[in-house]
Amino acid sequence: MNHTTKNPPGRPKKLVTASIVKKFRVTPAEDKLIRQLAEKHNMTMTAYIRTFALSGKLEVKHKQVSQEIIAIIALMKNIGQNVNSLAYRNNRGNFLTEVDKENLRQWLSTLMSKVRKIENYFYDSED
Repeated sequence: MNHTTKNPPGRPKKLVTASIVKKFRVTPAEDKLIRQLAEKHNMTMTAYIRTFALSGKLEVKHKQVSQEIIAIIALMKNIGQNVNSLAYRNNRGNFLTEVDKENLRQWLSTLMSKVRKIENYFYDSED
């Protein structure tokens, strides 16, 4: 059976791939510093070094993640676990009660409001 899919499975192909490997030596102290700086900017060492080497500066736009965002992410994980538990019960034949369904509605409503809050934090308040 021959199926053609619009989007083949797997990771999308890159338009331009970095195929040339460059090697250089650093001291242990330099290695540690580069790793720390890359981590600070949420980048891999390769991305950090490439960005800095090509531009001579780092223009990384990121925001400090607030405690509120961290709490929202924890709540979202908790909601996901609750939904997963209900789906597991439902699939085993223990169908959802009206209380379960109402809890699910409330969790999803809370989840959507938190997602919107995160979107607003990261996208609407660009510096």
